[in-house]
Amino acid sequence: MALRIQLAALFAAGYVALTLFAQWLSLSPGHQSTIVLSNGLYTAVLLLSDRRTWLKWAVVVFATEMSVLLGIYQESMSDALIDAVCHASGALAGVHLARVCRGLPMQLNTLPDVLVFSATCGFAGPAVSLGLNTLLSVAIGEGMPAAEWLTYWTGTAAGTLVIAPLLLTLHQHALAWRTVSPAMWLEAAVLTVVLVVALHFIFSSRLPTVYLALPLILWAATRMGMMGISIVMLIFTLVIVRYSAAGMGPYGATAEGRALLSQSFLMLASISACCLTAIITQYQKAQIALRRARDELELRVAERTAALTQSEQRLRDSNTLFAVARGAARIIILDWTIATDTLTYSDDPAWLRGPLPASGKYPLFKDQVHADDREAFLDMRRLAVETLEGRTFDYRIVRTDGVVLWVQSHHTLFAGLDGKTERLVSMTQDISARKQIEASLRESGQRLRALLDGIPDRAWLKDAEGRFIAVNRATEEGYGLPASKLIGKSIFEIRSANIAERIAAEDNLAMDKGELVRFERRSFMTGSWVEITKSPIFDTDGNPSGMVGIWRDITVRKAAEEEALRDSEERYRTLVNVTSQSIWILDAQGNLKSLIKTITGERPGIITARNWQSYIHEDDRESAKAAMQSAIHTNGVYEHEHRIIDRYGRSWDVLARAVPVKNPDGTVREWIGTSTDVSRRKAAERELQGLNQTLRRLSGRREELLEAERARIAQNLHDGVGQSLNVVRLKLAAIANGTSGANGANGIR
Repeated sequence: MALRIQLAALFAAGYVALTLFAQWLSLSPGHQSTIVLSNGLYTAVLLLSDRRTWLKWAVVVFATEMSVLLGIYQESMSDALIDAVCHASGALAGVHLARVCRGLPMQLNTLPDVLVFSATCGFAGPAVSLGLNTLLSVAIGEGMPAAEWLTYWTGTAAGTLVIAPLLLTLHQHALAWRTVSPAMWLEAAVLTVVLVVALHFIFSSRLPTVYLALPLILWAATRMGMMGISIVMLIFTLVIVRYSAAGMGPYGATAEGRALLSQSFLMLASISACCLTAIITQYQKAQIALRRARDELELRVAERTAALTQSEQRLRDSNTLFAVARGAARIIILDWTIATDTLTYSDDPAWLRGPLPASGKYPLFKDQVHADDREAFLDMRRLAVETLEGRTFDYRIVRTDGVVLWVQSHHTLFAGLDGKTERLVSMTQDISARKQIEASLRESGQRLRALLDGIPDRAWLKDAEGRFIAVNRATEEGYGLPASKLIGKSIFEIRSANIAERIAAEDNLAMDKGELVRFERRSFMTGSWVEITKSPIFDTDGNPSGMVGIWRDITVRKAAEEEALRDSEERYRTLVNVTSQSIWILDAQGNLKSLIKTITGERPGIITARNWQSYIHEDDRESAKAAMQSAIHTNGVYEHEHRIIDRYGRSWDVLARAVPVKNPDGTVREWIGTSTDVSRRKAAERELQGLNQTLRRLSGRREELLEAERARIAQNLHDGVGQSLNVVRLKLAAIANGTSGANGANGIR
């Protein structure tokens, strides 16, 4: 919306500017200008716009024209309304007629475009505007003088024919300005200066010398096209209107006729200049196209001449090469003219018919055909002559030296004027080597068939596309079809689509791997067990060119294997049931894959998603993990004692032993291990440890009691015995003392 408002404002400003400029040129302040340049701007914008925007542009023109008429020309409201409506409607009618006649966009590059533009936008549009103005003026009771009527029409037409082509050309060649050479800019500047000087000379007097500017118009039209002539006509308009308004030049003699004459001249000059420019432009384009076409024609003639020369040389080379090829391939062309019974050869026939006999003439050709093939040869040639149809036939030739050759002849017939065969041209080639190869191949095929039939199993050969090229009797019996109906067919033509796709996938696997592959599977048809071996066949370049396959029924062997497996599993199951250990299998990440005779509380044989570490007591997990990593690095046996927490929360002491099973690259694929319940042993060990601790405590207590008893005895000895000894000592002393006293008394007396 903002862009549309800006465009409308810019258009209105340009419209007002052109109106003021035209009024200044006419030297009629306060009055309408001689040339209505603004109508040319309006017409150009309509020609460049989409039909859906025409009404909006008409509203903008109406509002702008009202502003101009009321503000600049000081017209009454009624006159302003009439003029604004007429200007807005006239150009719209002219552009509509131009679109109907020529379509849009209007390029003004051809004479029909210029004529249609001049007739519709230059004449019909102003006429509609004038007619509508007259009707509205009469309707409100106002008339228009005849002089003003003609001046109104010619002024509007002249402004349209001068400004609109210039704006259209500028828009059309907007990007061309960047590519104009400096020399062309200089030429345009010189032309402008010369034109201004010439026009000043022409309009500085009242002599009728205005047509002296025609060479300059031709100069602009020839060298600068529609863009140059539009600028030249704008300069013409400026000079003519300016000088005529000032009373100068051939159209300024009288005030009454100066406007009409100058307007009419500009109209005719503009139309003539544009038509001349269009004609010259078309002529120049035609000349350029003609030169281009002539250059292309000469180039094509040169190319055709060179190609013809090359073709002739290639033909000569081809004839030479063909002759060499005929000799190398032992091909000869025989031309038999039937009417004269003459036979001509393309090359020396010695290789075909043998050395020339001493008589200097070969025997009849049919007499050299092998006796066993002669009758068929004559019948084939007779049918070809009678039916005019080419025939191809293999037969033997007996040369004059007795050598027998196998040859192949292809007959081409040519009819005469009477419609009967006139000539028979035969291309005959020695195919003895091919016949020998075919015989060898037949022998090889017979040997291959005997070899395949000696195989009791189904055996076959296929080509690279999967088609059978050889089968044995067992294969015929298996498919229920003879070899003639199997050879050359693929499995998709013999079996149903779903079975054929599965067999073809096995074939492709063998071909892609480039080595022998072996499958054991159920038969797609009978359900019995079969063993299929397929191996690719390689050509001399080492690329797979086919495949050999063998199909064997192994149902009996599979039954024996399954019986042996069941016996083995039964023995294994009995062994497992006898043992008291828990057997488990872990994947490389330690997740439980299989569990047999578990002590975790899980059901045996059920694979759970839990990791084995989750069953180990959290205090023992790190040591168990370290022991497992050590077994991996040392390629040893994992052995660790830890506690297991079963699904009921009970704790069990186990001794775990496991062996890592590794991949060829050394990584662990799985673990196979056992867990032995050592809870009783651990309980006994713990009980023994408790008894030992009790014994140690009792031993310490005994020592303590012994020491206390010793102390007590010592104390008793120290206290009781000492006192008793002292008493005894005292008593002994007393006794001793008493004994001494008695002895003394007796002695005194």
